Amino acid sequence: MISRLQAALGKVTVPDPAVQTRGRWRAAYYDALHQGHVPAGHKLWWNGRQRGHCVFTLVDEEAEKAAQPPPVPAVEVSETLDRPHRLVRATRKVLGWSQSLVDTRGTPDVIPLYLSRPLADRALRIMHALFSEAENRGYTVETQTDLRHGEADHTLAIMIRGRAFPLVLTGRTTKVPHEPTPQELRQRERNPWTRLPKYDEEFNGRLTLGAPTGSWYQHSYSYSDGARWTLESRLEHLLQDLERLAGEAERREREKELRETEQRRRWYGAVAMAREQQIEEHRATVLTGQIRAWRQAAEIRTFCQAARARAEGAPVATAEADWLEWAEAHAEQLDPLQGRLCTPPDPPAGREVQRELAKSMPTPTRGRSTPTAAGLFLTTGQPTRLRDPDLSNRETTSPCPGRTGRRAYAAMVSGVSMRSQAPRTALWASGWR
Repeated sequence: MISRLQAALGKVTVPDPAVQTRGRWRAAYYDALHQGHVPAGHKLWWNGRQRGHCVFTLVDEEAEKAAQPPPVPAVEVSETLDRPHRLVRATRKVLGWSQSLVDTRGTPDVIPLYLSRPLADRALRIMHALFSEAENRGYTVETQTDLRHGEADHTLAIMIRGRAFPLVLTGRTTKVPHEPTPQELRQRERNPWTRLPKYDEEFNGRLTLGAPTGSWYQHSYSYSDGARWTLESRLEHLLQDLERLAGEAERREREKELRETEQRRRWYGAVAMAREQQIEEHRATVLTGQIRAWRQAAEIRTFCQAARARAEGAPVATAEADWLEWAEAHAEQLDPLQGRLCTPPDPPAGREVQRELAKSMPTPTRGRSTPTAAGLFLTTGQPTRLRDPDLSNRETTSPCPGRTGRRAYAAMVSGVSMRSQAPRTALWASGWR
């Protein structure tokens, strides 16, 4: 077995063997262990002893140790507080002489606590150590007050790279059978249908530190006392989680900025392409009209010549001569070759043109390419407010007055007729679907 493992670079997989085959591999595994065939400095592992694939791995202990992450240094929590943190001092003043329950979650500018009074001193020492370590790393600790469901919501947060991570320290509870009080017994005697609770929640002496219930980070970071560790030993892990979350948020923001930059580039490209195609269509329309007018003028002249040739030298009646003179003058006005030819001016951007373009443009939806406020312009150039779904419904300033979505795009592209499919083809080619 060891030779086969070494030839296979330390791993052999037997796909779902039969019972007898699995038994033979089991015998070979224990024979290698007990007979001393495993090389020094290596360990032999076996997965799939009862069912599934049998996977045998020969692990180099030195390489395994080198691949393990370095141990996390612990945050020192002192037994006494000679110079407590400012929030610790404020919380101590709020606690007063309470002997049973400590609940400061609705108090501004203090540490939010919900625990039994005997655990208050330990909780304050833990928070002092956490705040001191966070500030030593360049972070800040702030108390915040927000309006939530019409009421003031006081929170405590560690600010890392401009992002707030709220914290609350609570005591863990255990369900115990409810013991009716004398008042409840008397009430039940008067009202037999009164229902008493079956259990009570009692603090069990353990603490939990993490995001408050209902916050954005509710399930992102939370540590508590366990059977093999204490909350004091998990403070460094908590800070590492906060730093990781801050780094991930920065990475998402950078990726979002890159996506928005690419969307703007494609947006401007589509706008420029649509504008060029509209100008080409306008010029083609003008050229077609000139050719049509030139042919019509030629037909009028031919008609006038045929009318005069019909008389065969006889004088033409006055009324007929007047009509033919007017027709020839009209032909002169229609003929574009009577004047200088030049490129026609670009079509103006009128409201009707914008409305027709808005009708032919596919509507942007959430999760797809959406125009940014910076790329929406009108001829007036006055700013307005747009709502961008990719920016968490935050309002952004745009130089497009009173137009959003499709109308904003129509304001940027102009032309005489938007009923053709040329602008729409350019938009679809750029990814707007």
